[in-house]
Amino acid sequence: MNKHLWLQYLRNRQRNTVFPDTVRNQGNFYRNMLAKEARFNPVQRAGLVVMSLFLIGVSIMWVGLLFTDPPNSSIPRFNYVGGVLFSMLLTAVGIRLMKKAVTAPSASHYKRQRKDLQHPTKF
Repeated sequence: MNKHLWLQYLRNRQRNTVFPDTVRNQGNFYRNMLAKEARFNPVQRAGLVVMSLFLIGVSIMWVGLLFTDPPNSSIPRFNYVGGVLFSMLLTAVGIRLMKKAVTAPSASHYKRQRKDLQHPTKF
């Protein structure tokens, strides 16, 4: 890939003006966070924990709001099913982010290891 195509690719990845671009960028964001080779420093780990707690909290509030509606409300039943499924999805993503924050290797160790490989010691 030449430099011009690579720069165009980067511009397209950073563009966030229409709905499909926004969805693709958000998908890349979560996909990169949950990748096996992802490494995080302590500040990023704290951010993952806060983000996962937020997602889990939103899902709990969502289910709570669904089932505290008055019995004579005009909300169809499929909204309840959709709400529960959506909250299950948020909970699953939150749990995976929490697991990743706890089990991912350190970013500083990764940099140190790569530096050692790039500049081997001569004996």
